[in-house]
Amino acid sequence: MSAVSAEANETFAARIARLCDAIAMLALIVIAAVQLWQVIARYLLNQSLAWSEPLSSLLLSILMSFAAASAVYESRHFRFSWLLDQFPKTYRTWLDRVINLTISGACLAISIKAATWAMDGIAVKQAGIALPVGSNYVPLALAMLLAFLFSLVRLLAKQQETGR
Repeated sequence: MSAVSAEANETFAARIARLCDAIAMLALIVIAAVQLWQVIARYLLNQSLAWSEPLSSLLLSILMSFAAASAVYESRHFRFSWLLDQFPKTYRTWLDRVINLTISGACLAISIKAATWAMDGIAVKQAGIALPVGSNYVPLALAMLLAFLFSLVRLLAKQQETGR
């Protein structure tokens, strides 16, 4: 792969990571609004909103999943810097590759399992909201697939830096 195509992939991955950040921030804002409305409805209007709990659960899944994917891109998640600093420089490059491969494998496994759970719960509707139970696992499956791709991009970028 040429340096130009590696730069283009890095730029595209950076845009996707920023999109993941934006999705997580939007989910945080909406979950805060839903919880505020729940408090107002419960304590001022004496009404209990059946849809607020399942919606908050879905939004929390979106928030955590996409923030984690972005953190993998920025190398802020699954970071073992203290451990790497204990080894000589010659071993750090090799260990960094092992860590990136471990991250890739973990993210892919989580994505596959979450997709399986999403499909298993597709026929069961949640109480209070017109969404299937499995919908809470869809953001996790998508975000961990992105995290898998981000870790591969990082691995390929580091291999090009070292020339091996």
